[in-house]
Amino acid sequence: MPRADIAFNFLNFDTTHALQDAHLEVANARLKVKLPTYKHMRTVMSNYMYLKVEKTLNPMNVCWDKNGCTFMTDGSTDRKNRPVMDILAAGEKGVVLVTTVHMTGRKKNAAALTKLWEQVMREIELHRINVICTDNREVNKKERRTDRDFARIPWVLFGAHCCSLLLKDLTNLAWVKDIAKTADIIVKFTRKHHATNGLMMTIDESLTLLHPAEVYQMFERLLNREDALTEMMDGKFAARWRALRWSGKKLQRKVDLVYFTVQSESWWVKVKKVVAFTRRPALL
Repeated sequence: MPRADIAFNFLNFDTTHALQDAHLEVANARLKVKLPTYKHMRTVMSNYMYLKVEKTLNPMNVCWDKNGCTFMTDGSTDRKNRPVMDILAAGEKGVVLVTTVHMTGRKKNAAALTKLWEQVMREIELHRINVICTDNREVNKKERRTDRDFARIPWVLFGAHCCSLLLKDLTNLAWVKDIAKTADIIVKFTRKHHATNGLMMTIDESLTLLHPAEVYQMFERLLNREDALTEMMDGKFAARWRALRWSGKKLQRKVDLVYFTVQSESWWVKVKKVVAFTRRPALL
């Protein structure tokens, strides 16, 4: 390049073309990425990943021999909304997901679940289990009637699950449900209308409104966004709020309800009352 004076003159040099040929030769000779075969993935790599996970979890399992563990189960759904049962074991080093059982097409009565629990608990080894923590009382009773080995293991309720049920009962009270219905309209209206949500996030992008969520979580986040919503509708961003266009009569009918509710100080007092009412059980 320095010998060429003008930059593009170097393209006329024989050495430039020789260098280009050398580059192409190296590029053509380099190793190429080859996709693994189906057989390799389902045998070698599957075993490799299994052993890698086992090695990671082994320190968490070893302590079970000395101090035991807590056996936990709970029902849930996967991303396709299919029923599953998560089975976990918690020791002093942490919690391990032992297995996830897909329950589609399976019997869910006490006898069937007892058999399933027994199988997994024997894999963990009964002498390593200190306590069973679950919300299924019927299965626990069935186990104790059918097997003495299980009868020695105490059973306790999920504290978090009990608090969740308590919160559900609290939010089903008539005076809370009326406020929750209006709050749900405000949250859905703001989240589903992209321009409205975008305007609110312009004011404060730290948090957005929550939906779907537990009712008390929705209330807490809505109360957190009170200043942003008020600023958007009746503050320095009011002109941009009024310039927004809502398509559809159903959405247009909600605009006035949302606007006047957000501007109502008495409504926010009720929201604060609900948050204070549900916060203590939520913190348990």
